Amino acid sequence: MSEALEYKLSNERDRLLNALDDGNYDALASMGSRLPSLFVDRSISSISFYRYLRSEFGAPNCEAEGNVDWIWFLGCDNAYLEISGYNKSGVQISVWLKPEAKVDFDGFSEQVENDLIEKVKKFKKRNNSVSKTGEIVENPYKTYLETSEGLYNLALASWQDYSSRKKSHIAPLCRSGLNSYLSCFESFLNLLYFLFLKKGLTKTRLQEGANRLHIDLKIRMAPIYCSCFETEEFDEKNPTFKRYMQLVDLRNDFVHANFRKEMIGNICSFDNKEFITFESQNSKSGLKSNFRAVLFDDLKAAREIVFDMINLLLSLMNESDKERMKSLMDDSFIRVTKSDKGIEFEGSPHSYGDN
Repeated sequence: MSEALEYKLSNERDRLLNALDDGNYDALASMGSRLPSLFVDRSISSISFYRYLRSEFGAPNCEAEGNVDWIWFLGCDNAYLEISGYNKSGVQISVWLKPEAKVDFDGFSEQVENDLIEKVKKFKKRNNSVSKTGEIVENPYKTYLETSEGLYNLALASWQDYSSRKKSHIAPLCRSGLNSYLSCFESFLNLLYFLFLKKGLTKTRLQEGANRLHIDLKIRMAPIYCSCFETEEFDEKNPTFKRYMQLVDLRNDFVHANFRKEMIGNICSFDNKEFITFESQNSKSGLKSNFRAVLFDDLKAAREIVFDMINLLLSLMNESDKERMKSLMDDSFIRVTKSDKGIEFEGSPHSYGDN
């Protein structure tokens, strides 16, 4: 077991950051090298870290800005440490080794992280009372959107590089992205149900069963079950809805690896050569109907279909709730309050759909 480290407050942070800002890497090297930040596991909450550091070292000794909530800058025998909280939920640790340090970068970083986590856990056991002032909900749409857009941008970059178009990594990115965008829409719909399900329908079997509804029923029933729509009617013949459901049917075959007729081809001979032929690879939605054949154009089309479907549902909502929903879509967390009036929630305004 590694020996516990001893820390104390340090005022060296400005000198190190000034060397970074000025690009004075010689000066930085003379003061020690900065390692990549270590992101602490979410099983250790930021409030636990904050309370431990506050108890040991007093108030934070550095000014925080942006999405950083607080910062302590500490020193120990071999390094300087910057420990910061961000977005009210995360913790990161940055390490600068001192020039005289005779330790391995990676090994020492791991020792620091493990040592601090152990200290925080012990402190928490002795001081476990924290007043809870509200409830927070993770926004599933934000998570799935980030995943989908990340895959899309990776695929786009590879597709734009003509020399890499034939490389094997492009197709997996496109296949994964296509499935992810479908999940992205479902996360949007689930969020809508969570926030706007009519008061009389909450805490009932209907609320529990909503997650198990087939997606077409869940979409069509949303204006009936949710309070945010102008009317309780939904046009099943809407071309955006029909194209989306064609994409869903195709995705279901892909996910369950169902055999489709497009996967069965013929072997032909001509001029003493063998050829393999398949029927048309395009589905009703316009995308490739064979999972093996999916490429960037199909991913791009799936993305467009999903965003069109999200915008269709938003267009059917009353103006007040539409703006409230749009204000939440880019927030990682949503603050909720449950009362006799139902669920009240807070978000911050942002522009949606410009990407």
